[in-house]
Amino acid sequence: MTSKQKHYGLDDGIVPEAFELPSKQEVIVMEKNGNIHEVLPPNMLDGDEVKSVTSTTSDQVNKEEEEEFEYKPVTNLVEYFSDENNRKQIDVVLHCLSKLEEESSDKTKAMEHNGRFQFLCNILYDLDKYELEFYMLQLLNTYMMKAGDGDSHLERYILEICAKSMHFGVKLSWLLDAELYTLENHLAQTPNNIKLKKRAQRGMIFRNLIEKVTINQVVPINYMNDSFLNTSILQVDAEFTEDQTEEEKNKLSTYVLQNVFAKQRRSNYFNDEHYFVHSLTDLSYRLKAYPPGDIRKHRMKAELERLNQSIPYGVYYPLCESRDPHCRILRICTDACRVFSTKERVPILCVFEVLTGDAPCTQPEDVIQFDETTEEFNIYDGIIVKKNGDCTDSPATEESRMIERRISSTYQFDVTMDDEKHKNDILDEIDATSTISDSSDSGPRKSDASSIPQTPSTFKSELPILHIPNINQDDFVLIEKKDPTRDEEVLHDLESVFGESFEKIKAKYRAVSPYGCAPGWDLRSVIVKANDDIRQEIFAMQLIKLFARIFEEEKLPIYIRPYEIIVTSGNCGMLETVRDTCSIDGLKKKFPNFTNLKDYFIRVYGSPTSNTFIRAQTNFVESVVGYSLISYILQIKDRHNGNILLDREGHMVHIDFGFFLGISPGGVKFENSPFKLPQDWVDLMGELFDLHFRPVFYVAFAALRKPRNMNRLLNLVEMMIGANYKCFDGNHANIMRDLRNRFYPNQSEEEFAKTARKLVDDSIDNWFTKRYDQYQYLTNGIL
Repeated sequence: MTSKQKHYGLDDGIVPEAFELPSKQEVIVMEKNGNIHEVLPPNMLDGDEVKSVTSTTSDQVNKEEEEEFEYKPVTNLVEYFSDENNRKQIDVVLHCLSKLEEESSDKTKAMEHNGRFQFLCNILYDLDKYELEFYMLQLLNTYMMKAGDGDSHLERYILEICAKSMHFGVKLSWLLDAELYTLENHLAQTPNNIKLKKRAQRGMIFRNLIEKVTINQVVPINYMNDSFLNTSILQVDAEFTEDQTEEEKNKLSTYVLQNVFAKQRRSNYFNDEHYFVHSLTDLSYRLKAYPPGDIRKHRMKAELERLNQSIPYGVYYPLCESRDPHCRILRICTDACRVFSTKERVPILCVFEVLTGDAPCTQPEDVIQFDETTEEFNIYDGIIVKKNGDCTDSPATEESRMIERRISSTYQFDVTMDDEKHKNDILDEIDATSTISDSSDSGPRKSDASSIPQTPSTFKSELPILHIPNINQDDFVLIEKKDPTRDEEVLHDLESVFGESFEKIKAKYRAVSPYGCAPGWDLRSVIVKANDDIRQEIFAMQLIKLFARIFEEEKLPIYIRPYEIIVTSGNCGMLETVRDTCSIDGLKKKFPNFTNLKDYFIRVYGSPTSNTFIRAQTNFVESVVGYSLISYILQIKDRHNGNILLDREGHMVHIDFGFFLGISPGGVKFENSPFKLPQDWVDLMGELFDLHFRPVFYVAFAALRKPRNMNRLLNLVEMMIGANYKCFDGNHANIMRDLRNRFYPNQSEEEFAKTARKLVDDSIDNWFTKRYDQYQYLTNGIL
């Protein structure tokens, strides 16, 4: 290693001469999550002729670098997966499954194919079931693409996962409903497509199986028998014991008799969750028939209040994972809900009171997690089933109900004694300070070409309660204690844009809630959307989550804010609200006398030398780095200022990922910059642009180029090839080749350093970026 080649955070990489580091006295130290990062300015080469890399199409890539993307299969599955580390790579196992050639008519080849399929499915049983939930899209797509093609092993595996996790089964059933809805539309256009018919028929049967198995928690050996498919849940246990010995039947007899009611409750639980979610999405549909304004708002509130009266016991917050603590929905805060109007859709903001964690009230319905425990008992909806088959009433069940009754009666008594007027005063204060704008019915405008945003971006500038805070406001007090007056000014200025802290709003709701004193009480909010296929948005967010994982594993000072999205039927879904954020467009319109971002940061966070400003400025830089890399590699478009947010701490957050992997609004590839980096952002970064942004950009990009990291991202995309997403409308081979080429896998370290620099330089104040922002302003009023 030469004196000019020094390590910079990469285990197996170096900073080439193009990134020569300065002397030690030029080092700036930043704190990130308790770790100290040395932020060093790269000595960029000047005057070098570097080939432009702003374009991503294959015919514009250096011919020496261009390689046709092709799948290189594992030649010996047994040998490769005999390595314990390889067996733990879920994406590799699923990728191998998805790439197995179709079953041959030749008997010998068919047996080999079936053997490989079974071998890979057997490996899945040893993998982390919670981690597998991350790959639910790929798992279902692989099944649907190979329906009827030696897939019985994969089918049984999926069903057994559903039997162990109610939440997994519910989410998978929703996702499959969306797939079947799409297949039905395609068959209407091509009724003679035998392959699609086969997939649709198999998918409908599989959907029925998922519901049966999720409710009964057991996958029978002959689960494809008509008798099982047509059996009610109260009759299933008899069939489950047909293949058991007499001794086993006797041991299970008590379970069969007493657990039948638990099964009925699981059936209710499954159906109630569907009922509740579909009631919300149906409301989003039906509100379209009412004129925008007060009539639509009053109808929404009336419908939600009626739904509030019939929320089934135990319905849980759907935007969670199986590993998360149970989160039960108590009621809808109808006064906080809002309806929005666009040309095609009527999204609804819903705010829920919930109980989270291991509070006693949640135990009777704690059935969403995988039923894998070393304890001597398994809990099925309030009935304890000993491993020997005996059953007893769960003491936690009655206790939790007593606690809930006690909570409700006690707190309602306190409210009554404290006078109902006090309750109304608090609610009035919430309405006055929560910054929910009733004038937001018209919603922000957006070009016809890009339709409406696929995420909560549609409402960011209009509805600050969507931006529930990420920040503990005490953090600001701790940053700069020398001047508490300055802290008050910071919070005051932030509230002029973001509104009152959601923590304060939540405290006020808690004070008037009959459930407010319960441990684990919380407030959650979602956007309910109907008449919109958001599956591609889920796929984009999955990729962004994987980028965030890689950055975290590489211990890079980068901030990414993923959010949860679920599909609930063919063209409906829910999106998590991004906490305590405001779009740059909204910021420019709402902040008094706004001139530029640097001036905004100075007026809100203090002078450029203050701790509060430096912390916010660093947060801005580290978030822009991450989203710049993601935007370039995935080619995310439609990056106007209504789809880019800022939070209270200065982080940037991107939303709305309806256009990526080669597709653009209106089909016009106007955003020709590698990523968005206007001069306004560079000016805000100041000296940190060279001291922090450029080196972190290089190091993070180099980390993504590591073979394992690159392959994880490529595998995730290739496994979805064949899905009916707009991003796959083009030539599949070209899509994968162009994606791979954006990692520059064949460049040397020095070549790559120049490429990384050129990407940044080509993005700064790019002409196409400025013209696209100008177009959005002229057509949609987005600043």
